[in-house]
Amino acid sequence: MDSTFEHCQSKGSISVTRTDNGVASLNVGGIVGYAGGTSEIRYCVNTADIEVCANSIGGIAGSLGSGNPSITNCYSIGKLTVLGKPSGGNTGGIVGMINGNTPIKHCYFAGEIDLTNYGVTTPPYKRLGGLVGKVASGTPVFENNYYTATENVASCGTSTFAADTAEAIDSMKTPEFYDKLTQNGGDYRFNPNGTPLLPGPKYTVTFTVSPAELTNVVITANGQTLTNGSIDLEAGVYPVTVTADNCEPFSADITITADTATHAQTLTLTYKPADYTAVDAAIAKAGALNRDDYTDFSAVDAAINAVDRSKNITQQADVDAMAKDIEDAIAALVVKPTATPQPPVTIPQTGDSMNVTLLFALALCSGAALGLAAHKKNRS
Repeated sequence: MDSTFEHCQSKGSISVTRTDNGVASLNVGGIVGYAGGTSEIRYCVNTADIEVCANSIGGIAGSLGSGNPSITNCYSIGKLTVLGKPSGGNTGGIVGMINGNTPIKHCYFAGEIDLTNYGVTTPPYKRLGGLVGKVASGTPVFENNYYTATENVASCGTSTFAADTAEAIDSMKTPEFYDKLTQNGGDYRFNPNGTPLLPGPKYTVTFTVSPAELTNVVITANGQTLTNGSIDLEAGVYPVTVTADNCEPFSADITITADTATHAQTLTLTYKPADYTAVDAAIAKAGALNRDDYTDFSAVDAAINAVDRSKNITQQADVDAMAKDIEDAIAALVVKPTATPQPPVTIPQTGDSMNVTLLFALALCSGAALGLAAHKKNRS
């Protein structure tokens, strides 16, 4: 039987009481009664109180068979009342009985062990262990496991196996215990109000960044830089940042739930705006001119009015062309011609030979004018 038990929880209580010996084939566990082959039990928790008369009883698994099934990152905190009947009674905080080279790693039992009904008064208890009741065969691998310290109760009822460390229940509620449990692969959450808790189920969340042609895209989710565009996250709210060439930095919180629709996130980045410095300089240059000094300023006005300020950095060439159009229009301006002034009349000065000639001519003109006037008078 090759099965996987993951993120399972048992609550309430489990009780099986019998007075006969017909329990030889009965295996009871908080999560699974029997597991064999390459079965895996991971991220499971039992909070149920267990009082059972059976062949094998465990907080997580009753019995593990051949084929080396494994238990990883599991814990039990329910009260364990040990009955101990002659036909069985292999009882452990995590596993009742093991047959094989089973690995048990990063597990803890932090429940009370009640021995008042055990029926065995002389320790050691060879069928009772804080972690494992009995190793029937094989060589199990125990790594980083802990159990409630109880007088005369060893980690494993089979004294030749040490299944790790006894701890006082109060010490299991400390940050120091959490640090020990999470070393080398232990996966838990610190619980300020009790013993460590398992992480919730994780979902593979993938990210698609738009526009698709972006380069040097760097995605950071929950403080972790992604190398393949995905990350495993529990349900919750997580900060996400994205950077890419030519884009404004992106920052947002995403919400992840069990709904698969939240497991594919599309993030849209915005290009940085184009640089309009050259355009603004050209417009300022045109504004400093006196348009009345030129024959036609309309080409400059048209070039300025054609400026489109919605361009982004990938369209910088278009913006540079706008600046050039304004500069070209300014360079093509034609200045209006200025009016030529008339020379002033100069009064002749005495002693100038040229002036004598001029006076003579004026005199002739004056005489002719007088003669004409007299002629007109005589005729009248």
